[in-house]
Amino acid sequence: MLQIRKIMLRGKDVKDALVEFSDRANILAGESDTGKSYLIHCLDYIFGADEMKKRIPEAGPYSQLLVQFSNASGEYLTLKRDLAGGDLAGYRGTIEVVQGDGERIAPRRSGKSLAKDVTSLLFAFAGIDEAMLRRNSEGEKQRLTMRTLTPIFLIDEISVIDEISPVIGESGFDETARKRMLLSGKDDKGIIATEKKAIAKAKLSARLGLISDLLEPLERLQSHSRWNPEESIEKVEEAISTLSQTLTEKSGERASIRRERQEATANLQRAESQLLAIDELLNRYKLLDERYRTDLERLDFVSEGAHFFDSLQEVRCPLCEQVMTPQHAHIAERESRFVYEAAKAEAAKMQQSRVLKSDVHQG
Repeated sequence: MLQIRKIMLRGKDVKDALVEFSDRANILAGESDTGKSYLIHCLDYIFGADEMKKRIPEAGPYSQLLVQFSNASGEYLTLKRDLAGGDLAGYRGTIEVVQGDGERIAPRRSGKSLAKDVTSLLFAFAGIDEAMLRRNSEGEKQRLTMRTLTPIFLIDEISVIDEISPVIGESGFDETARKRMLLSGKDDKGIIATEKKAIAKAKLSARLGLISDLLEPLERLQSHSRWNPEESIEKVEEAISTLSQTLTEKSGERASIRRERQEATANLQRAESQLLAIDELLNRYKLLDERYRTDLERLDFVSEGAHFFDSLQEVRCPLCEQVMTPQHAHIAERESRFVYEAAKAEAAKMQQSRVLKSDVHQG
């Protein structure tokens, strides 16, 4: 059992607009343009309609719609939805306890989705089983939803004035589904939809054409007046022998190509290894060359510094405490010449070693 107990509009800086219903049948009466049909549209919107189909000036200050339901167990469920659209929020309780975001609920399912929506939530709350209904004579089906079920317990004044069945309602795309829901009470889940005549005819024509194409070679064979089964068998055996020989030859060629590919792969791997070794040697030669260069610069500095011994002032010898004599200067000149010659010899030796290593590298 499912009962609608309260419908409320809520907005900012405005008093809530509330309509309450009893636990029995309710009749809503009043003059025209007083909002009776608007309540029907509010329920259709909370049951999953894409948008509010009717707008009234009095509802302008309000931004949210809340509807409270009850079931046979005395439990309460409240649904809230923004009048601008979007998903719904569900709350287990009365309107007075609605706080926070609540449980997010989709207005309806799309495609073959089994996600929770308004219908699945309210059906479970009311103890109603999910069902599929036939919607046309071809056996196509649609889901039983709250919007399909609504005409049973919501009867508007248009149906009364126009003498339209309050259950079947106006003719539309879901007329067959509403009749199946009311008259048969069966779940049409097991019904297989029949194809449209044009599609079925096209498929049969395509199958017939395929069978005709397959039979054509056999018909040509039977119509051949000189057809000899023994000759055909010999030709087939000859063809099989030729194909077997060709297959053997191709297998040998494929094996040969495979071996060549393996050899080429091995050569490529060796070449890559050699390139890596060469790169490593090049890096080492570069480091050694840089080291030779810095050593030569140091030797040049030492050899040039040896000439500064000749420019020393006359001071007392740090060894004998005597004034530096020409003999001391001679010794200094001899020592500076010795330092210069030694540095020059060492530099020549390093230059020769550098040239030899460079020749080895280029070779």
